[in-house]
Amino acid sequence: MAVSVKTPPISLNSDRPNPNFSKLPNLKTQYFVQVISNNNQFSLRKSHQKSLLNSSSSYSTDPNSYLNELCIQNELNQAISFLTSVGKGPQSDIEEETFVSLVRLCEFKRASNEGSLVYSLLSNLTTQMSLRLGNALLSMFVRLGNLSDAWYVFGKMAERDLFSWNVLIGGYAKNGFLDEALELYGRMVWLGGVGVRPDVYTFPCVLRACGGLSNWQWGREIHAHMLRFGFEADIDVVNALITMYVKCGDLRSARMAFDGMCRRDKISWNAMIAGF
Repeated sequence: MAVSVKTPPISLNSDRPNPNFSKLPNLKTQYFVQVISNNNQFSLRKSHQKSLLNSSSSYSTDPNSYLNELCIQNELNQAISFLTSVGKGPQSDIEEETFVSLVRLCEFKRASNEGSLVYSLLSNLTTQMSLRLGNALLSMFVRLGNLSDAWYVFGKMAERDLFSWNVLIGGYAKNGFLDEALELYGRMVWLGGVGVRPDVYTFPCVLRACGGLSNWQWGREIHAHMLRFGFEADIDVVNALITMYVKCGDLRSARMAFDGMCRRDKISWNAMIAGF
């Protein structure tokens, strides 16, 4: 049996718009808007490609500008391809700042193979790393988990700053090389009888390494450094200190550090509760 649905009659003479149809989109207008949008997107892509082509046409006079443009556009594959082709000629035309941009792009994209290739080309140019380039390579290799190359770059750097030490110490600690992290910290602090001043990033890394090794003696020494350099009020540093003492079984020192805090967060409470 057929079923019919009754609908109210529509008054053809009424000036009031029909509520069932007034909110429907104008399909013709929608179509042309979509066409215009697609054309605009296509034009933007063509414009971008044309810009890169125009840049590449002048690479013979300024390859650095072209490579930097590719890095800005996140075009890593094109940049690596171009760098490889230029590498067959006078590589000295590529400036250090350009290599820094390439290295940072490799780190951003987690591109391990491309990063190693850039480093290989770079190694043919210099026997020592500047601070800026060395730090960029250190950060990339540590982020990619390549600690052997990170250590090699660190050794080739003519100059190091706190960032250099922190990146490598943090990389060792994060990847489970806790003894190496503490040894590197010792070298940093006592380097040449002067040392490098640790900061709020250094202390949590080395304190976690002490806790992971249950090395109470090293932990006490680093606690003394923390007080000497004035970080006893930093919540992240003190949280790491409490965790270290708890893991080393020294609940008394952990409680003293906890009670001395001006401000506590969830990590502070959880670290202390874990000891009981």
